Amino acid sequence: ARRMDVTLVPFEFSASKEDIANQVQQLKNSQSRYFVGIFFEKHLETVMTEAIRQDVAGPGYFWMYGDGIAGLGNIQYDSTGQADAIAGITGSALLLTANPSTRLKRSQTAAFMKEW
Repeated sequence: ARRMDVTLVPFEFSASKEDIANQVQQLKNSQSRYFVGIFFEKHLETVMTEAIRQDVAGPGYFWMYGDGIAGLGNIQYDSTGQADAIAGITGSALLLTANPSTRLKRSQTAAFMKEW
């Protein structure tokens, strides 16, 4: 049977860019390729820019965020000044919940839940 390693890398809500860079380094050191980010929209650009810089985002890596990033579909980045943030979130997923769920009868949700 395969073993799954889980590495928890917390940071404070008031974390500096340097603090976040240190935490991303811990993710890199874990040699993981799949990440579940439970943080707020306020941290998204900093985390994903740093993840690209440290080569733990982009092709070959998968990031999934919780609903602290609920506005992901509405975020707009400048492609010249924020290219790393764009590269970092490209291909990532956002997992949201609704009560009651509005997605339960969708075929995509059933396929996701089957694989989950």
